Amino acid sequence: MSNKTRLIALTAMFIALVFVVTAFVKVPVSFTNGYKNLGDAVIFLSSLFFGPFLGFFIGGMGSMLADVFLGYTHYAIPTFIVKGIEGFIAALIYRTYFKRKGDHFGAFFLASLAAGLWMCLGYFLTNTLIFGRYEAALMGIPGNLAQAGISLVAACLIYFALKPILNYLRRKIS
Repeated sequence: MSNKTRLIALTAMFIALVFVVTAFVKVPVSFTNGYKNLGDAVIFLSSLFFGPFLGFFIGGMGSMLADVFLGYTHYAIPTFIVKGIEGFIAALIYRTYFKRKGDHFGAFFLASLAAGLWMCLGYFLTNTLIFGRYEAALMGIPGNLAQAGISLVAACLIYFALKPILNYLRRKIS
């Protein structure tokens, strides 16, 4: 199997994983007509593994598909953009820091934290546009911060538990 074929298969697998974790590990939130989920944990992991551009595509596509599947079509396009940028930011910061300091907890944590904070800002802007009032959008911030924080902890635990496997896969596709 060629490296390109492996990369396509792994990309599809991670899109599916983002979709499944987003769609099925969720808590509905009535006042924003949305939901909270652990999909960000998979976005953090896949972005750091695949880099900024595939991180954008995996995060955006997997999350958008979950929105469509769950009937939140009004969030589909904004989700693609917000979650895509989240993946891009995570990978960009990680790769920049990784080149200077090496692969360690600090690089992973800072990259995922910054990406999670972007997600909170991105959905604040999205909800401001959807609801037409920033006061309604402010109500979503605590839940988004909780989602980002829980996903950050989950991603860190998974990353370090699976680090040997991820490093092996990284060598196989590079």
